[in-house]
Amino acid sequence: MNKKFVLAALTAMLCMPATTYGEELSEMKDRYEEINSQKLEVQKRLEQNSAIADRMEKELKAIEEDFESTSRELREYEEKLVKLNQDIASSKSELKNAEDKLNQKQELLGSRLSSMYKNRSASYIEVVFDSKDMVDLFDRLNMVKNIVSHDKDIIEDVKAQKDDIIEKREQLEKREQESKMAARKLEQRKLEASNLAKSKEAVVSSLKRNEAEYRAQIETLDSESERTMQEIRLETEKKNAKPSEDAGKSQAGGQVSSSSGGSGNQYTGAAPEIDYSNTEKGEAMVVKATAYDPSPEQNGGYGGITAMGTALRPGVIAVDPKVIPLGTKVYIEHMDGTPYGYCIAEDTGGAIKGNRIDILFMNNADAIKFGVRDMKLYILK
Repeated sequence: MNKKFVLAALTAMLCMPATTYGEELSEMKDRYEEINSQKLEVQKRLEQNSAIADRMEKELKAIEEDFESTSRELREYEEKLVKLNQDIASSKSELKNAEDKLNQKQELLGSRLSSMYKNRSASYIEVVFDSKDMVDLFDRLNMVKNIVSHDKDIIEDVKAQKDDIIEKREQLEKREQESKMAARKLEQRKLEASNLAKSKEAVVSSLKRNEAEYRAQIETLDSESERTMQEIRLETEKKNAKPSEDAGKSQAGGQVSSSSGGSGNQYTGAAPEIDYSNTEKGEAMVVKATAYDPSPEQNGGYGGITAMGTALRPGVIAVDPKVIPLGTKVYIEHMDGTPYGYCIAEDTGGAIKGNRIDILFMNNADAIKFGVRDMKLYILK
C-alpha cells in the first residue's frame, strides 16, 4: 500500500513540470495572440484615422482655394470701389459746377421777373402800346416774343439740369451702396472661410496626434510581440533539450509525428502533401499567417483531430469560417510569389479571426521558426 502511494506521488511530481510547462507555453501563446489582436485593432483605427485625415485635408484645400478666390474678388471690388469713389468725387464736382451755373440762371431769370413786376412801365403791354408806328410795333412785338421765348428756354433748361443732376446723384449713390454691400458680403465669406479653415486645421491636428499615438502603440505592441515570441522560442528550446520529456510525450499517443523525420514542412515553403493543381484559382487574398503543431498544448487537447473531425496532417490550415468556409481548398504563396503549396481549411482557432490563418506544421520547432508573416491565399474554385 505504501509502495503504491509513493509511486503515485513520484509520478505526480514527474508530471507537474510538463503540466506547468504546457500551461506556461499556452499562456505565452495566448498572450502573443492577444498582442497581435490588439495590434490589428490599432492598425484598423490608424487606417480609419488616416482616411478621415486625408478627407479633411482635401476639404481644407478646397476651403483654402475658396478663401483665395474670395480674397481676389474682394480685392477687385475694393479696386472698383476706389474707382467709383473717384468717379463720385468727380461727379460731385461737376454737379457742383452745374448747380452753380443753374443758380446763376435762376438768379438772372428771377431778377428779370422781379424787375418787370416792380416797374409797371416795363410791362410787355406797355412796351407794345408805346410803339411810335407800325414798324416800331412789330419790332417791339418781336422783341417781346424773343424775351418770352428766351425766358421759357431758361426755365426748361433749369428744370432739365435739375432733373439730370438728381438722376446722376441717385445713380452714383446706388452704385456706391451696391459696391459697399458686395464688399460686405465678400468680407463675410472671407471670414466664414477663415473660421472654417481654422476648425478643419484643428481637426487635422487632432487626427495627426492620434496617428502619432497609434503608431507609438503599434511600435510598443511590435516590441511586446517580438519579446513574447522570443520567450516562446526559449521555452520551446528548453523543452526540446529534455529528451526524457519528449520521449514521454511521444508515448502518450496524443501527438502526430512528422513523416519527414522531424523536419516537417519547412517554413521556407515546401509544398504540403496534397495537390489541387487541376483546380482554378480565384482572386488573391492577403492574410496574416501563423503556425501551430499537433501537440495538445497547441491543439486544445483534441488528440490530433481537426474541427471537422479529420486527422491533423500536412496541408491543413485553421481559418475563420466566416471568411473561409471549412472544407475550402486553397493555394498559398509568399508575398514575393514563392509558392508554399495547396492546403485545405479543416481547422479553427479561438484567435483566428478575419483574414488570419494558422498553418499546421508537424514539428513544433518549424512552427516556432515560421513565426508570423503576410501571405497570399487563393481560394480554389
